Amino acid sequence: MEKADTGVIWFDRYAFPSYWGFCPTEKAWKKQMKLVGCEKEPYPSFETDTTARCTEFVTFEGKHVILITLGDFNRRDPIGTVAIIAHELEHVWQMMKKHMGENKPGNEVEAYVKQSMLLEFLTAYEKERVRLFKKIK
Repeated sequence: MEKADTGVIWFDRYAFPSYWGFCPTEKAWKKQMKLVGCEKEPYPSFETDTTARCTEFVTFEGKHVILITLGDFNRRDPIGTVAIIAHELEHVWQMMKKHMGENKPGNEVEAYVKQSMLLEFLTAYEKERVRLFKKIK
């Protein structure tokens, strides 16, 4: 996991050809879109019932990129927040598989990839937004 100058947090690619990250703020979104030549791409709106979104695009350099944006979950309980994050990570995995042309990776491969993605994302979310879980001593 690495936080870029734009504010986007990029995660481990696991040797896959796609880049994926968490865009924690609208400011980070605008900086990232400018960097990749997509200045006109609007920040996802969360004014409707949409609480999270995956945005998929290909940069002018030909890189496959998926960005997750999340609405304000401060009113939500931690379990609901984790459920929405897991839902969006499933979309990331679906987009990565489609990009690779992979229809049926092994069950254990999928389980480990999803576990790693969720762990990385939750760690970043707690650093950038709000602590979801109390540490037990």
